[in-house]
Amino acid sequence: MIEQKWTKGLPITPGSYWFYGWRFGDKESKPELSYVEVWKVQNGFAYVLRGHFLDERKAIGMWLKCELPQLPNYG
Repeated sequence: MIEQKWTKGLPITPGSYWFYGWRFGDKESKPELSYVEVWKVQNGFAYVLRGHFLDERKAIGMWLKCELPQLPNYG
């Protein structure tokens, strides 16, 4: 089994990640698991989930690099 290393810090490498926590900083609701794409942009990084940008100043949670499976070759 692969060891999972969840971190509190925002990812600073473009790629795919799992985010588990509160997207809007509202700890009165249940934490959610979300798939997030991290993009390098001109002035830093953009965190995109469900077609929307994640406000990294409000988000509270943990991050895990998402290892996507090897896809079949349909060529």
